[in-house]
Amino acid sequence: MGFGVDRRRPGQHFLSGFRGTAHRLYLTTGISMEMPVINACEVEECAYNTEGACHALAITVGDVRHAHCDTFFRTPAKGGDPLGIGQVGACKMAGCRHNSQFECHAPGISVGYVESAANCLTYSPA
Repeated sequence: MGFGVDRRRPGQHFLSGFRGTAHRLYLTTGISMEMPVINACEVEECAYNTEGACHALAITVGDVRHAHCDTFFRTPAKGGDPLGIGQVGACKMAGCRHNSQFECHAPGISVGYVESAANCLTYSPA
């Protein structure tokens, strides 16, 4: 895991290269932010997926009715931070047992197919 300062944005800090469960990031404001990591992603054609790993800085899950990965899109180019591991930034699935105030509190999630859509496989009705 690495910690650094983004020289293009003074005062901004970032973490990269972590794996496993949720991690805690302390910002310069003293605010603690915990975001679950994406442990696995089976959606190979997603722009952020490289070799089964998500590299989006943060994904959004759901649209109130379905636990789909709202960040998923198809393109021939790959994107995201190649050294970072994707995280869950927001979850719209209020009825999930891991959701509190539209934030995911699962230790980590997996993303894969449910029928033909990219979905959060960790979703569990409350």
